[in-house]
Amino acid sequence: MKFILSLTLSISLCTILSAQKSPIKWGKVDKADLNMTVYENDPDAEAVVLMDYGALKFDLSTGDFKYILDRHIRIKILKRPGFDQGDISIPYYSYNDSEKIRGLKAQVILPNGDEKKVKKQDIFEEDTNKYWSKIKFAFPALEEGCIIEYKYTVESDQIYYLTDWYFQKDIPTRHSELCTTIPEWFEYISFRQGLNPVEETGESTQLMRTPRVEQAHSLSRAGEQINVRIETKRYYLENVPALKPEKYITTMKDYYAKLSLQLQTVRFPNSVPQDMSTTWSSLAKDLKNNESFGLQINKKRFSNQIVSAIEPHLEGLDNDADKVSKIYTFLSQNVTWNELYGFFSNSLDKAFEKKSASSGELNLMLIAVCRQLGIEAYPVLVSTRSHGRMLRHYPKTDQFNHVLAFVQIGDQQMLLDVGSPNRSPDLIRMEALNYIGWLVDPENPQWIDIPSNLDTETTMATMALDEEGSLSGTIKQSFKGYCAMRERSAFHEYKKDNHKDVKEEWSTVFPDSKVAAVQFENEENTTKNLIRNLDIEIPNAAQVNDPFIYISPMLGMGLDENPLKLEKRTFPVDIPVQHKTQFILNLTIPQGFIVEELPESISLKTEGNGANFQYRLSQTGDKIQVISKMTLEKLHYEPEEYSIIRNFFGVVVEKQEEQIVLKRATP
Repeated sequence: MKFILSLTLSISLCTILSAQKSPIKWGKVDKADLNMTVYENDPDAEAVVLMDYGALKFDLSTGDFKYILDRHIRIKILKRPGFDQGDISIPYYSYNDSEKIRGLKAQVILPNGDEKKVKKQDIFEEDTNKYWSKIKFAFPALEEGCIIEYKYTVESDQIYYLTDWYFQKDIPTRHSELCTTIPEWFEYISFRQGLNPVEETGESTQLMRTPRVEQAHSLSRAGEQINVRIETKRYYLENVPALKPEKYITTMKDYYAKLSLQLQTVRFPNSVPQDMSTTWSSLAKDLKNNESFGLQINKKRFSNQIVSAIEPHLEGLDNDADKVSKIYTFLSQNVTWNELYGFFSNSLDKAFEKKSASSGELNLMLIAVCRQLGIEAYPVLVSTRSHGRMLRHYPKTDQFNHVLAFVQIGDQQMLLDVGSPNRSPDLIRMEALNYIGWLVDPENPQWIDIPSNLDTETTMATMALDEEGSLSGTIKQSFKGYCAMRERSAFHEYKKDNHKDVKEEWSTVFPDSKVAAVQFENEENTTKNLIRNLDIEIPNAAQVNDPFIYISPMLGMGLDENPLKLEKRTFPVDIPVQHKTQFILNLTIPQGFIVEELPESISLKTEGNGANFQYRLSQTGDKIQVISKMTLEKLHYEPEEYSIIRNFFGVVVEKQEEQIVLKRATP
């Protein structure tokens, strides 16, 4: 969205140049950096950012308001895995030509000092969606010990939100710095995340011509030359540690040290100050009247075609909840999600005609149909997990990238997310499970909690073991929630191929396994548990070392490694959905063998019962029963709680890897 002020410039104004001298020069590399083989602050580092420097200044020379960001990045590659740092992607906001990337240069400096430039024909530009594009390229001829550097200029009219500056990455950073040079007319408020950068402030004056401000009772005289105070700020951090991603996280962007700048006030000379901040209430009213949002769900002309197509499928339904469920199913089965997130639409009917729509368009369709039928429904703006956290005190739309449908039927509330025929109506996208969402009701906008459903997976195995170490029997599995959605998707993809996915799944663990039959129940009914039955033979399932047989009773279905690798974690553990798994094995041991060793049973739970693990083994005659249950109810663990959940997973892995030992009975 372009920045708009009620003013025009009567004559050209000059570019405000930064007085800060750049600490980095193109191609001028310190010999010590070129010879570096280990980064002393992180000896295990695969690469290190030597310098990430940005200089942001305002350019008023054309009569438009825009900023210029010159950026220069230099990275030392220390080890072969660090070659990944040579794949570069530069995103920019391309909608209405709001941002442009200019003057891109990139080169590799080899350990012997030779330079290899990235050629223009090897630089590509592609659209991410209708709003964003990116420039991509890869550095050639990388070697351990080389240095890569690239620089470019961003020209943007998005002066309401200046660029977010990340001081931290997944590799260590020796120096990261942003310098801003802003005239006193524009007052910005800063938002900081993670490590707090050092801030140095300076100021100077510059002779500039005043703009003509179109305000009532304005005293401004356009074109008058005045001295304008220019404020320069330098934000920097040195020796910033790497923050490596790990399992169970939303996005690392939520935890990297970051600075954001938002325009708060505009103060032109002899003019009334303009407060640029907004409120959630005013934002809700603006969205109501936005043609790409509120009008799409309030004006019948944007959704008449959708309603006409759905109405015949609602005949005979008197219950509004049943109607909403039918609308959800119809849209999920007849309009394909185009893999794009968003919450604006130019025309819902046109998207429906194409049978392809963004995530937001799909849910706006549902809301629009509900409203035409007299069912109370509202949009709920959310940010997906990979897009980042939402800030309640920060009323701006670019923190959101998706919209859900909230439906109120009497005392019943429904939160829906159209997009997959294999996902039940009570499940929203797992990507949208980001704790909160903003309900856009112009009369009562409010934050609401996004609930997490319980994912359940139950396996019942009835198997017989022979003295050669082979298993045979049946396995019945029941899936509910997101795991059911995953299995239904695989079912529809592979059913014509005789369920090849199931056979490959078992052959990954047991290469010689033979799945003789696969049967499904409730594969089309997403409101019921998906059931999968199979007959299976597993040669060499156990290790035979006469007179002993060693067998792992979890049959490869346990937790084979701890998902939390770091000894210490400085950011939270964030599990997307509550989960319950249950595995039951009824095992018949071969005739002539006795149980030599049976793993001990265990019952483990964390404080508050946030995580629970039970592992029980028992023997009756030639039958052994193994029951493993694990439940994860608590989804969020702060860094100081990290050891609790990490140790919990460690115990689960250790117990599920223990073997049953059988011994041939003495005659």
